Amino acid sequence: MLIDLSRVRVSGPLSAFAIGFADHMTRQGYSQQQARIQLLLLNRLSNWLVSKGLDVGELRAKEVEQFQLSRHEAGDKTLRSIRAMQPILGYLRGLGIAPRLRRLRSAECLKRPWRDTEVTCYLNVASGMCQRPGILN
Repeated sequence: MLIDLSRVRVSGPLSAFAIGFADHMTRQGYSQQQARIQLLLLNRLSNWLVSKGLDVGELRAKEVEQFQLSRHEAGDKTLRSIRAMQPILGYLRGLGIAPRLRRLRSAECLKRPWRDTEVTCYLNVASGMCQRPGILN
């Protein structure tokens, strides 16, 4: 099953990866609707990189966290977790582009300012990178 890319336009620095990502999603068994949603998220990430003056090679864990935080602050209600980013990040990691999340110790999570702690530690706990009791409860 091929994904109709004419219904989703990806612009910016990640546009070069849209066709490969769509193919990857198909091979992973995602439905066309799920794949389109992920392509829309890829487009948002790509546009965010442009708005920050960043290139694909500058996409690191910090930038992914900032992207998700900016979406949260803008009131986006869907795909705000690191789990929602996993298909994109997994694909880009496979190409050697996206970062691997660094493992944080619980003490590091607790030292972060509240706002950063909520986002960063949630992202790290959700991905198994940090063990912080109660953050997902």
